[in-house]
Amino acid sequence: MWMALWEEKASRELAEGRLAKKCDEATDLCHRCTELETMARDARAWVAPLEKKVNDLKEVLVREAKSGVPSPTGTRGSWFGSTPC
Repeated sequence: MWMALWEEKASRELAEGRLAKKCDEATDLCHRCTELETMARDARAWVAPLEKKVNDLKEVLVREAKSGVPSPTGTRGSWFGSTPC
C-alpha cells in the first residue's frame, strides 16, 4: 500500500512538474509575442512616412505624365529633350 501511495505521489509530482514547465513556456511565448507586437508597431511607424513619400512621388509622376512634362524615370532622351546623349 505504501508503495502505491509513493508511486501515486511521484506520478502527481511529475505531472505537476510538466505542467509547471508548460506554464513557463507559455509565459515565455507571451513575452515574445508582446515583443513582436512592439517591433511590428515600431516598424509600421517607421514605414508609414516612407509609404507616404512614395505615394506622393507617384502622384507627382502621374501629374507630370498627364501634363507632358518629361520624367527622370523615362528614357534619357525624354529627360534632356529629344537630343540623345
